Amino acid sequence: MLLGFYSKKITLERLHLFPLYSDIPLNGVSVSKLHISYNPKNSVKELYLNRRAANTIKSLKIRTIGELLLTSSSQILRQWNCGVTTLKLIQDEVEFSLTNSIETELPKWDSFEDMLDLEMPLNERLLAILKTRIGVDRESYCTLEECGAIFGITREAARQSMIKVRSAVNHPSTVRQLSSFWIPIDKILRNQWVVTSKSLARRLKSALDWQTMPEAHAVGMFVELRDSHYLARSQLISSPKFDCFKCAKAKNIIIKIVNNRNEVPIQTLKQQHKDVLHEYCPKHRKFNKTVVEDLFDVHLSNFIREKNGYIKRNQKIMRDPS
Repeated sequence: MLLGFYSKKITLERLHLFPLYSDIPLNGVSVSKLHISYNPKNSVKELYLNRRAANTIKSLKIRTIGELLLTSSSQILRQWNCGVTTLKLIQDEVEFSLTNSIETELPKWDSFEDMLDLEMPLNERLLAILKTRIGVDRESYCTLEECGAIFGITREAARQSMIKVRSAVNHPSTVRQLSSFWIPIDKILRNQWVVTSKSLARRLKSALDWQTMPEAHAVGMFVELRDSHYLARSQLISSPKFDCFKCAKAKNIIIKIVNNRNEVPIQTLKQQHKDVLHEYCPKHRKFNKTVVEDLFDVHLSNFIREKNGYIKRNQKIMRDPS
């Protein structure tokens, strides 16, 4: 009776016959024979999972949704640090992604602040702390000390509140609710590798049809709350996949420029770094002037911090006399 069900279009009843739900192995069933409606060859990275669920799937070396469907629930539960709650999260997310049609209509958010108000699962106090911390409707973001002073709490209490906020931002249900916000960012970074927070804010306004321009610093800090998804340094946003901020080739270029010299003016170093950017970065043509300058500041900061025998003093890079 089950020999042909997997080659038919998906229904909730057929979906729950797979080992992921029934824990009954399907011998002889391969991913290539599953009906296209199961998205069998789609990557499991398309699922909105928390870190524990993602690590569980990674430990089983499961790459596609088809492989996940054919993996028994008992096999998943045998993985370290995986319990019934994690298994239920995986099952629910697979079911949701396969049985719900994707909304093509853009969410009705009038602005970045409106998006936070409507979608963030936070109480009024935590939501206010989030907005203050990232600088919504402010000229700049607030430090933890400043945030604590505004709300009459200690710096540590403000830090603990932001831990709760970060947890809420990374919860799979919140990530899915904000998918229309995250998807354009992924596309932009996939094309350009690194962008300024100002450029990102401008593009999000256009993509999501917001009525007002969001504060660039607020967008940058909010994006940084996504664990392991985005990196933010010096008003730049990048993806860990490309790791532009820790580019080993950029470090080697700086070493080459300052090598065998007692001191090099930073302005000279910046210009020479810009001149040879094309030698190590395939995306350099897509970088505007601001990105190039900010990237240099990040690379130079990394260079000094790693203690290569040089220090920064009087707007020059010189050998460390000590």
